[in-house]
Amino acid sequence: MREFSFFILLFSVIIPVVHVYRDGEKLYQLPFLYSIAVMVWILPSLLGVIGNTKLVSDSEYIRYSLFSTLCFWAALLGYRGFGKKNKFKIETIHAYDPDKMSRFLYVIMTISFGALVVMSGYDADSRNGGTYAVLLFPARCLRPATIMLFVLYLLKPSRDKLFFLILSLLFSLKIIVIDGRRSEVFNLLITIIFPLFFIKNFKAPRSLILPAIFLGIFVITFLPVYRSYTLKGDFNSISDLSPAKLLTSYVAGENRNEVVEATRNVEVASLNGNYNWGITVYNMFVYQYASSNFFGKDFKESLMLPYNLDLVTLRDKHAQYQGDEYRYYLAPTGFAAVFFEFGYFGFLCFFIFAAITKYYYSRAIRKDSITAVMFYCFFATFILFSVYDSIMFIPTNIIMYLLVYYGARRYSRIKKRFYILNSN
Repeated sequence: MREFSFFILLFSVIIPVVHVYRDGEKLYQLPFLYSIAVMVWILPSLLGVIGNTKLVSDSEYIRYSLFSTLCFWAALLGYRGFGKKNKFKIETIHAYDPDKMSRFLYVIMTISFGALVVMSGYDADSRNGGTYAVLLFPARCLRPATIMLFVLYLLKPSRDKLFFLILSLLFSLKIIVIDGRRSEVFNLLITIIFPLFFIKNFKAPRSLILPAIFLGIFVITFLPVYRSYTLKGDFNSISDLSPAKLLTSYVAGENRNEVVEATRNVEVASLNGNYNWGITVYNMFVYQYASSNFFGKDFKESLMLPYNLDLVTLRDKHAQYQGDEYRYYLAPTGFAAVFFEFGYFGFLCFFIFAAITKYYYSRAIRKDSITAVMFYCFFATFILFSVYDSIMFIPTNIIMYLLVYYGARRYSRIKKRFYILNSN
């Protein structure tokens, strides 16, 4: 049954990949991105522990694999089901001054650069809260600002736009090379590839799909260990690392493997039967924006709601060996995260998220509104995030993106507008 649960997930994620080989446009849509995310983050670990019943029990393995498959197909159905009916309507399209929008983005990016410079002075042990957490707010503005500016550059190149884009690229490389942030690698690819497709109709070669999967697996296994040295300035020890050994160890369920942890967390949550019912979304918002630096720790804690699901206690209660404790610092993985909130009904989160994504893609692919293209290009970074981290965190993380987006639109809008007749 373990093998069956693995292969049904494997065959499910292969389907959107096959469709991309037939139609290159599908490479920029949620089904394919979900397939790649599952192939990179989920399947290698499930394959590595498929025969290890001591590390992951049958019930843990089967429950997680089948629920992941359910979530994956819910996303496919939600994406495919949206916008089937052709409804013609008059839509207002506003005009924007690209020069004014660029100047607004320059200011935002300069602030972000400053925040990132200050953040780089913090050591690894000081990056979990305090002032560092406050600096994350302006730092997160860099991604949407960069994508929007790159779209403007592709429409009308200029030296000042290129200057800021090069600076942004250098900061991204610093975040990858020094901070070892895995998400930055994938977000950087989306930042470059997606605007090129929507503005210049450039389609990435489909021959690169398989190499990209192996590169992604290398990134998620190597960078977490790599950054434990680079953040301390110990670059000499990096040469002693063996990517092959790290990959083998990670896939086998060692080295703080997120998927193995997720299988256990889903199991104890199921045995307990209590779920958070969306409390995580609210608490994450409070945790991020009710800073104890400004409002005090007591005020912040007074706003937090108690969780129904206590994974720390449950993991301790059902521990199989010494050291089998809940590791709060690991990404929950998207499929497990929705299970913690709604149990088996969590698959509906992926159905809804996919339908929302299809709506924004449908607007962007018409290419009659440049701001719709900008929005989808930065919203697409959350597609991968919803699999390797959590849909529950997206409402909190996207707020800074929206401030940049609507701020740039508001500042650069001109009175001219026109109307189009379109169908969804």
